[in-house]
Amino acid sequence: MLTPSLVSKKSVLIVVISLNILLLTYIRFGSSKRELAQEMPVERNNPGVIPKQQQDRVTEFIQIAGDAKSIDDASNRLDDYRNDAVSTILANATEQTASFSDSALLNAVLKDRRVSRLYGLLKDLPVEARTARCRSLFDEKLRILAKKWAKYSVFFKDAKTLTGSQDLYWSHHAVRSVVFLNALLCPASDVHDVCDIWGSTMSMAMEDSGVNYLMYEKRLGVPIQDVFPDELYVLNIYLIVAHVHSCGLKNAATDEISNLHIERRSFLDWNTALGASERAQDVLVANLPYVGGWGGIRKPDRDNAIQWVKLRLRGCGLIGR
Repeated sequence: MLTPSLVSKKSVLIVVISLNILLLTYIRFGSSKRELAQEMPVERNNPGVIPKQQQDRVTEFIQIAGDAKSIDDASNRLDDYRNDAVSTILANATEQTASFSDSALLNAVLKDRRVSRLYGLLKDLPVEARTARCRSLFDEKLRILAKKWAKYSVFFKDAKTLTGSQDLYWSHHAVRSVVFLNALLCPASDVHDVCDIWGSTMSMAMEDSGVNYLMYEKRLGVPIQDVFPDELYVLNIYLIVAHVHSCGLKNAATDEISNLHIERRSFLDWNTALGASERAQDVLVANLPYVGGWGGIRKPDRDNAIQWVKLRLRGCGLIGR
């Protein structure tokens, strides 16, 4: 029989455990967004009225994108996140979704006017030159990310500092951006290779650093997708590849993606005015498919969804085994 003293101690223990669980959950899902928000205040759109500060930032972002006259210049600008206009608008893009594990990563890429500027410059190249340039951009950005991980992982080993977490996030944003451009502009087989290399390179970089990724994510509260390819992002890349190459997702109602809600949105030009209605001349690629979030779908089913889309691409003769 439990004495009042034991009951009291047991109650205290339960409360302490519950508080720890809540704290870990808060750290996992809140710290990166909180850190971004502290340095990059988020603005909400007011219905019917565009605040002057927001309009000024968009105007500056358009100028930054438009000033890039070459692919190299546009690529270099993609690495710069310290400009207030750029960082605030893209932070706002991530805050418009429920968490970093939802479609925030893709949303930030679609909202990045430097990406659409780079798309236009690449699209003007002959097909073979364009494919080669897209691949070299990917190799360059991935190499930068791996080097940054090697640099900052030294600080992560003691699990006491967040040094470099924003630098890693934005460097991976550059990688995600060029993977997205590969999906729009290159053969499906090349995109498949890029996704494989992306994951294997960062796995090797983390192994070489000696930092356990579970420690990195759980103890530091920094989402692992700052380093590894995010599953949902990869799924959306393959969905975009299927769309670009007109590979229909037949029987989707009865297959592995039947419980995923596929939405559509357009990829707009870099100089599209803020708040303007979508015009044909502003649309670079229309009706891009994407999944906004996994919901309650378990990891094995997430993998199945990615494999199912890849199987469809193979059925269309777009990628190999």
